[in-house]
Amino acid sequence: MDLILDACYPRRCVLCRDLDCWPPRWSGGPRVTGLRRFDRPHLCPACCGRLRRPVAPRHSGGELLAGLPLFGGARTGADLVRVLAELKYRGVRALAWPLADLVADALAAAAAAGIEYDALVAVPLHRSRRRERGFNHAALLARLAARQTAVPYLARLVYRRRPTAQQARLGAADPDRLTNVAGAFAAVDVWQAVQPRLAIVDDLITSGATLGAVAAALQEAGWRVVLGVAAGLAPPPEPPPNPSLDTPSVRF
Repeated sequence: MDLILDACYPRRCVLCRDLDCWPPRWSGGPRVTGLRRFDRPHLCPACCGRLRRPVAPRHSGGELLAGLPLFGGARTGADLVRVLAELKYRGVRALAWPLADLVADALAAAAAAGIEYDALVAVPLHRSRRRERGFNHAALLARLAARQTAVPYLARLVYRRRPTAQQARLGAADPDRLTNVAGAFAAVDVWQAVQPRLAIVDDLITSGATLGAVAAALQEAGWRVVLGVAAGLAPPPEPPPNPSLDTPSVRF
């Protein structure tokens, strides 16, 4: 079986491109729904370490749930974006293992900061995009992080009711980020007498607009959202320049 897998899925790291750069028997991590039996790790231990760039937590801004604590396992950088692209757009699902490690790191940092949570939910994909990719990468990260942290993962709690443009194609400070996802999500009504404190899981947090929209939908349905986490967290976007401050006044 190993020889067949090596022929079909060579052990080449997606970052350094080296072959045979991890132990032959390294499975990568636990198996959860969304991972297939033939998925193999495609990121060597050295490059896994390269992804871990410390990042300070921040709070969401904008109109949707401003002030929601946001934590990331690493600062968003070129290597992390490249690994995520291989997972999302090329279907290298086993890259969810090292990325879920970063999500687990973010959850641990939030717990160390005194933020208590009871369950994880994932940012949903629209059904058309999920059919196209074959899986929801955020749900895969959330399931793996739930296994690592021994926290329940709640599936089908929130869904995307309309397709949206890719947030990655919009600038970090672009106001269209908010309008793109506003009203795009809905959640099922609370069915429990005791509301669990929810942490929302995504791949990257840039402006926080997507997490804010998901959190708003959950809270509208009666759920309690206390935290947003992701593998990568970008620093807060800089506000757009104010032309009135840049243009010197002229007197006639």
